[in-house]
Amino acid sequence: MTATSSISPASGGTRPDGMAGYRQMRTVEARAASTRYDEDAHTRQAIDRLGRTLNSGQQPRADVPPGYYLNITV
Repeated sequence: MTATSSISPASGGTRPDGMAGYRQMRTVEARAASTRYDEDAHTRQAIDRLGRTLNSGQQPRADVPPGYYLNITV
């Protein structure tokens, strides 16, 4: 017994085109791994504080000024 499928190949989505995305991802990962992050103690504390706030399970306050939760210079 043979099974038939009504699934047609995706239009324009060939394997070589799909592999290009993986190559780009590897390039981005390599750049990120070799990038030097010069963050000072203030920036690290601010990022950690924001992470704790977001992981607390409570909604962030909406009545606070910009920079209340994360006030760093990029």
